[in-house]
Amino acid sequence: MRPCSPFRSLQQQQTTVSEELIGTQKRVADATTMIQTLCREARCDQPDKLPEVENRDRKRRQLREEKEALEDRLCQLSAGATVEAFVDQAAAAETEHIAADRLQLTQVIFFTHHQHMVALARQSIDEQVLQVHRL
Repeated sequence: MRPCSPFRSLQQQQTTVSEELIGTQKRVADATTMIQTLCREARCDQPDKLPEVENRDRKRRQLREEKEALEDRLCQLSAGATVEAFVDQAAAAETEHIAADRLQLTQVIFFTHHQHMVALARQSIDEQVLQVHRL
C-alpha cells in the first residue's frame, strides 16, 4: 500500500492548489470589478488614469477649503455684512482714497476778487493745503 501514498499526496496537493487557484481567480475578479466601479465613479475610461483623477479631486477639495476660509475671513472683516456689500464699501473707500490722493497731487490756481469765494475755499480746503495770495 505504500506505492499509493505518494499518488494520494500528489492528489491532495493538486486539490489544494486548485482551491487556491479558484480563490485567487475570485479575488482577481473582485478586484477587476472594483477597478471598473472606481473608473465609472471617476468618469475615466482607463484604470491608469485613476491617480490623475484622484489628484484633481484632492486639489479641488483643497481649493474649496481655501475658498471657505477666505469667505470666513471676509465675513469677519466685513463685520457681518454680505460679501457683495463689503466689496461695494471697499470699492467706494478705494475711490474716495484715490480722489483724496489725486487732490493732493493736483494744483488748482483760482483767481477771484470776490471775498466770499475765498471764504468758501477756506471752509472746503484744508488750511495746510490752501494758499491764498492777495494782489
